[in-house]
Amino acid sequence: GVRLIMICDNGNGRSHCGLFEDGFAWLLSQIREAKAAGNYVLLATHRPVLPPWEAYRRLFDFELFGGYRGLSDLMCEEGVRVVFTGHTHVQSIRKYTDEAGRWFVNVATTAAVNAAGRIRHVTVDPQSGVCDVKSLSLETISGVDTGGLSAFEYLYRLNLPGRLELLLPLAKRDYAAFLREAEGCLPVEKLEKHRFLVKCGIGFVLRLRLSFAARFGRVWKDLTPQQKQEAKSKKLADALKEIFRHIFCGNAPYTPDTTEYIALHGMMRRIDRIVQKRNIEKVQKIIPPGSSLSEMADDFLFNNRTGDDDAILIDLK
Repeated sequence: GVRLIMICDNGNGRSHCGLFEDGFAWLLSQIREAKAAGNYVLLATHRPVLPPWEAYRRLFDFELFGGYRGLSDLMCEEGVRVVFTGHTHVQSIRKYTDEAGRWFVNVATTAAVNAAGRIRHVTVDPQSGVCDVKSLSLETISGVDTGGLSAFEYLYRLNLPGRLELLLPLAKRDYAAFLREAEGCLPVEKLEKHRFLVKCGIGFVLRLRLSFAARFGRVWKDLTPQQKQEAKSKKLADALKEIFRHIFCGNAPYTPDTTEYIALHGMMRRIDRIVQKRNIEKVQKIIPPGSSLSEMADDFLFNNRTGDDDAILIDLK
């Protein structure tokens, strides 16, 4: 009662990676054939049809499924409710709704070698038409000596957010070691050239408290006495570290009622005003029409997508 259509769309990252006109015609015929047989249709592609965050679309539009707008229209028109995607290494569940109220869900799954180490487990009930998506976590790594670390801790140190978390404090203590460890994930030549500025900048950020973000964003007055005390005691770097830890794992950490969200969202709104006032074109280019930096930052502060990047129930009817 279920037909899974797998679409091969990989390429070299510099040219069209998706379907051309004949491919879309084939896909449409497969969908209609399945529906005529009374089957529910699931799609799977390598590249995402919806980006994990709006910033991804603005910066890496070429990394999305080639013809993703056409595929989105086709899914809405034919009532195909879900597409499973990868490529971004981001755990994300995002819903698209067109102007007519038709919708589908893009379920993106992080790589098993990413710190999140997730695998999707999907069940379709042919009677109710409900697609139940859950996530299984990689708890251990067979045959690998992790030094007593969990799978998450071991893999996190090898992925970009974990590397940055280890690297930044190292820049302050031992810059030569920082440059050696940064090889392969940061522009070492530029870091060597601007050694003084980098050390000062990292040292400054590591000293800041969350209260700095709240005051800079002019939201200090919006905090309760308890939240003000919390903002004074917490380091801004620790809040950013927590955000880094969730970039690929999904389910961003701070809901709108938390001290961290109020302070960081306020800071981004202030930066928005500065960018507009000073007409900083390089920044304005990455902001979608009708959006803002603070709105884009919300993707990383809390789950503003479907409520849970690890699980969802989808009505395929």
